[in-house]
Amino acid sequence: MAPRNPYSFAPMVAVTSLRARSYRISFLVALSVAISLFLFWRGSAHIEVQDWPQEPPAQPSARDARCIDFPDPGNIAIAVKTGATEAVEKIPVLMRTSLQCAENVMIFSDLEQDVAGYHLYDALANVSESAMEGNPDFDFYKKLKEAEKYGQIEKMMTGSNDPRKPSNMAAWTLDKYKQLHVLEDLYAEYPDKDWYLMIDADSYIVWHNLLTWLKRMPNPRRNKLYIGSPTQIDGKLFAHGGSGIFLSQAAMHEFAVVNKGIASKWDKPMKEHCCGDFIIGVALKEMGIDLIHAWPTINGEKPLTLPFGPSHWCQPFITMHHVGPEEMNDIANFELSREHKKKPLIFAELYTAFVKGILPDKLDKWDNQCGDEKTDVDSYETCQKKCEDDEKCFQFNYDGKQCAMCHSIHLGYSMPSEGEPGMRSGWLVGRINEWVNKQPPCKPEFLKIKAPN
Repeated sequence: MAPRNPYSFAPMVAVTSLRARSYRISFLVALSVAISLFLFWRGSAHIEVQDWPQEPPAQPSARDARCIDFPDPGNIAIAVKTGATEAVEKIPVLMRTSLQCAENVMIFSDLEQDVAGYHLYDALANVSESAMEGNPDFDFYKKLKEAEKYGQIEKMMTGSNDPRKPSNMAAWTLDKYKQLHVLEDLYAEYPDKDWYLMIDADSYIVWHNLLTWLKRMPNPRRNKLYIGSPTQIDGKLFAHGGSGIFLSQAAMHEFAVVNKGIASKWDKPMKEHCCGDFIIGVALKEMGIDLIHAWPTINGEKPLTLPFGPSHWCQPFITMHHVGPEEMNDIANFELSREHKKKPLIFAELYTAFVKGILPDKLDKWDNQCGDEKTDVDSYETCQKKCEDDEKCFQFNYDGKQCAMCHSIHLGYSMPSEGEPGMRSGWLVGRINEWVNKQPPCKPEFLKIKAPN
């Protein structure tokens, strides 16, 4: 639902910036004037493709080995935040892949409805009429209810723009009003859990990594823990919502019980702010609860956009974001195909499964997400030479004026543009392979979270 970069991410040390051979992607390269687009996520005979059921399971463990090895311990409550215009596309695959072992899940939308057997709660049901009155942000919410009467939600509402900021989607603008209410409603339903997570419908949780990591945490009933991938607005730190917001029992009790009604308090002021996850951080800070940084363990990227390299290699990770339904299916199939399913899943495995062996030397109309160093140059060849001369550079791109270089390995994505050649991306494949081959065997260690002072 949200655009790719809803915030300006802070340049911090720890800030959130399929299969070929045995477990790699098969890529189809479409040729026109030049190679411009990879067609992702199609088959390898070596990976057993799970036939995901079309109905919710009565017992998740009945159809996924992950649930047998790592059953839900019963101490975690998860809130999934979505919207009516995307729920049909995203919710079923999320619940049948990433979250199929999770037992205590509530799905929140901007409309109460049932999708493929999963109930969606209206996250805005408790917003007062006085808070909505005169606020055009809620026009979309009111129109949704009208569209529901005619069974035309997707046709009538998909693509609606924010009346105040036409460049933004109306669903994204409305989204910020949900998040504090989601936390309150989640705690009201599950007041006795140790851990509370809020994710988006395009977030992917690595389930067995999550359970292993939470076991190593400080006591969640004694410590007020607010954990996430940090970003900032106006110098104020908060956990990026799509990457996942993690709260301990003690923190949620402070939020939802000691400060009961905090969501309603922010309903009217929210109009002047960009994002609900930002206000969660502000509210918790006012309660004396500071954000604990957990990047890159809690991550806002996915295999195509992860910056593989020194900062993303031997570490286990818990979440990814902006994962489309087809990608989510492929990641789940990859998890099932792993030989050692009980071992922590680390970034290096994702690189081997999703990227290694399919990096090209060059692609036109492609953004490989470089930005570690930027300079103006006169040609693609000059940009390539600059990267070759920098021993830390793995890849680069040239937009016709500016050369951007990377000290990490990104695959990136197609970037269609008018005219030729558009953004042109290049990879020093030999240097990349040399670096990968020199890496010693990984000894995965989970990020250690310390109890606040």
